[in-house]
Amino acid sequence: AKHLGQCGWGVVTCPHEGCAETMLRMHLKEHKAKTCEERLLKCRHCDTKVMSRLLAEHQGRCPEAWGKCPNALCTVQCALGSMSYHRQICPQEEAACPCPGCDERLLRKDSTRHVTVRHLQSAVELLESAWA
Repeated sequence: AKHLGQCGWGVVTCPHEGCAETMLRMHLKEHKAKTCEERLLKCRHCDTKVMSRLLAEHQGRCPEAWGKCPNALCTVQCALGSMSYHRQICPQEEAACPCPGCDERLLRKDSTRHVTVRHLQSAVELLESAWA
């Protein structure tokens, strides 16, 4: 009876929650350590333990992983968790003109020039023509 509980040829089920895979007992150690998709592995960025089957997805969006700003001409790299803040101030991010009624979209770095040339200059010309 003792042999049956230890025999390498006995059929066992993986003990990891969510894994119902059955195998010979002699293969269980390797399965648990290397192939079970429910085993917990550490994220290389944040050390959080994540199931093997979800690790690639987690590491691709881990807030502590570093990535390049998606704007083509921007060279900033930062933690993905900070990327939304960076994009709020990125000079290469496309943004709507801040002036009411203007539907133009432009790069943030060009907004000061746009507002000056398009809106302030027009307002000055309108005032000058009213005073003439």
